[in-house]
Amino acid sequence: MRFVRLVRIAVASIGRRRGLSVRAIDDLRLAVDEAFSLILRDTDHRGAIDVTFEVDAHELLVSIVQRLDDGPVHSEQEDLVRFDVVMSDLVDRFEADPKVGVVQFSKRLS
Repeated sequence: MRFVRLVRIAVASIGRRRGLSVRAIDDLRLAVDEAFSLILRDTDHRGAIDVTFEVDAHELLVSIVQRLDDGPVHSEQEDLVRFDVVMSDLVDRFEADPKVGVVQFSKRLS
């Protein structure tokens, strides 16, 4: 969880450059927090997390993939429900498969 702040800064910077409102940028920052909370559960792990930002004329897509030494972190059903509720208020589209450690979400740019 040490490097989540860097991802938050990156997504905010991309959003700002693409003309998103302050509210939309804050939503993206919170979406990053929610994604990492789901796939890491606030504990330290050995391994890697790959974060990819894809930007086109209409959308910013963030993909987060965990490659942990001890495999994907188990998520409880209530964690998934909370994730769905929170993310639906923050971004335009999202999907998560914590069994394989993948979260994607996007925000419209126009």
